[in-house]
Order: sequence, then C-alpha cells, then structure tokens
Amino acid sequence: MKRNIYIAVTVICVFIAVLVSAALCKAQKRLEMQEKIAGEIIRFHVRANSDGEADQELKLKVRDAVISYLEPLLAGSDSIEKSRSIIAGNEFGITATARNIIAESGFDYDVKAYFERTHFPVRAYGEVTLPAGLYEAYRIDIGSAKGHNWWCVLYPPLCFEDATHASMTDESKEALKQVLTEEEYQMITNPQSDICGQDATDIKVRFRILKFLNKYVTQ
Repeated sequence: MKRNIYIAVTVICVFIAVLVSAALCKAQKRLEMQEKIAGEIIRFHVRANSDGEADQELKLKVRDAVISYLEPLLAGSDSIEKSRSIIAGNEFGITATARNIIAESGFDYDVKAYFERTHFPVRAYGEVTLPAGLYEAYRIDIGSAKGHNWWCVLYPPLCFEDATHASMTDESKEALKQVLTEEEYQMITNPQSDICGQDATDIKVRFRILKFLNKYVTQ
C-alpha cells in the first residue's frame, strides 16, 4: 500500500512538473513573439477629452479625419521605418486636421500628437488577434485626454479598410507575412495554437499518465 502511495505521489509530482513546464514555455514563447510582432507594427491611439457623449463623438470624428489624411500618405510605404518617418514628417498636417475638426464641431480643445510605447490589451482585427503587451503607437490627445480611447494599426494599414471595425485587408496580411515568421503569423491568426509543441501526442501521453495514476490511487 505504501509503495502504491509513493508511486502515486511521484507520478503526481511528475505530472505537475510537466504542466508547469508547458505553461512556462508558452508564456515565454508568447512574450518573445509579442515583442517581435510589436517591433513590426505601429498602432494608432486617439484619446477623447472625456467620456461625455459629445467628446466621444468628437473623438471618432477626429479619428476619421486623421485616418483619411494619412491613408494616401502611407499607401506606398513598405516598411515600419518609412511609415514612422512619414507620420513624423506630417505631424503639423495631422494636428491641423484634428484642430479643424474640433473647431468645426464647436470646441476649442488643444491637440497633442506624438509617438509612445504603451500597453495594449488583446485586440482582434478580423482574422488577426494581436496579443497584449507593449507596442509603439502614434497617439493623439484631445483636450485633457481623460476619456476612453480608440485604437487601430497604421502599419500595416489595418485602419484604412474599415475605420469602425479595423478589419484586415489581403494586402495587410501579406505585409505581416513578410515581416513575421510562420510561427509568429500563426500566433496572431490562430491564438489558440500551441506554440510549444504540445500536440495531440502530448495530450495522449498526459491522458495515459492520468490513467496510470488513477490505477494506483483507486487500489
């Protein structure tokens, strides 16, 4: 009986170690991939003056106007470096566009536009899901910038297909495929994929371990 208990405890320890190891592997791999993906895209972040209805509507108007302004400028960009340079070189036009919309809407809020590195939650864009983490973003602050924000991706251009839903175009998919590895692209198009090799064979092995453990525990 004692021998069976010892075997059961040993198997439990091994099983827990396998699960912990797999979890740590996944966490590390996903962090590494998120950092790689983050280095290949520029996100767009617009923060409203407040959460009031009028301020939130104004935020969307500014978003639409700035996206329309940037779309033709970024249309020919084929790299994150070029896109970053285009955006930075047109900061005056971007802020002027935002201020015009604000003034036309009857407000006198100031506008600030700048690059930053900030944390974004998990966000789906059609078939693509970007993992949570730190990303480079071009941010526009309206007024006190204390309201809820809106975001999409400027490069590759997810914003330009559908400003409301920010769906992924075929061109954007191809751009991502060019800058990401197959494994990384699989991660954002199939977030549930197992990136540490825990395939069906591993699941069968774990199931056998559980059956083995059950045999000794129930004796």
